[in-house]
Amino acid sequence: MLSEKPFKVRSGMVYLPGGTFLMGSLKPEVDQALAELSESEKLLTEQILSEYPKHDVYISPFFIDKYEVTQAEFIRVMGYNPSLNKADLNNPVDSVVKGEALEYCKRTNKRLPTEAEWEYAARGGTNTKYFWGDEEDGADEFTWYEGNSGLRSHPVGLKKPNAFGLYDMIGNLWEWIADWYSKDYYTPDYYRKQFHIDPQGPETGERSVMRGASYMSPARGLRCSLRGRHMPDNRWELHTASFRCACSAPRF
Repeated sequence: MLSEKPFKVRSGMVYLPGGTFLMGSLKPEVDQALAELSESEKLLTEQILSEYPKHDVYISPFFIDKYEVTQAEFIRVMGYNPSLNKADLNNPVDSVVKGEALEYCKRTNKRLPTEAEWEYAARGGTNTKYFWGDEEDGADEFTWYEGNSGLRSHPVGLKKPNAFGLYDMIGNLWEWIADWYSKDYYTPDYYRKQFHIDPQGPETGERSVMRGASYMSPARGLRCSLRGRHMPDNRWELHTASFRCACSAPRF
């Protein structure tokens, strides 16, 4: 069960008390997602299959950014703006390669969240397909996606937050994750070898995990368990890539 301690905001971050949650998707959710793929989306089959099985994970307390990193914040720390959509400096920074996200985190004494931390944060204490429920209805209140975005990013914080007080966890822009991608990350032969306490993905890999979907995603692509993967440094393909930072809570 999740801790009932209150959440506290500190310097633009939200404190999450940690606890045990169910990560991944049940077989019926995976089967439905596969059945809904169009012919042009069949390349996503492996990623969707990799969401199964659903399993218990314990997350230690940590802090995570309330919003995706904005262009104004990125300029302040890094001195430049890689974004394609520069309509508003309150938009999340876009077109970010993973190395830039890691450098930003380093300069601000933070880090990227692990995949497990991100999903715990995105779910907001829920166990439903979307953090607002099991149906697509309601997406307009919480997220920028294909159906309402005008196919562009928007300033952070305009939609309702999830139950943890986090904005744009789903939609607007994809978010870089610390972990490398593995299709076997959740499978029994792999994850039974791992402690289910603050799990981390493979130490190396070719593609990095991305989470959270984007303004180009259809409503059915806004599921909390959806896993993205991408080459970490191919900027011209990363126009929907952004990030938010995390940091571990002090242990007393």
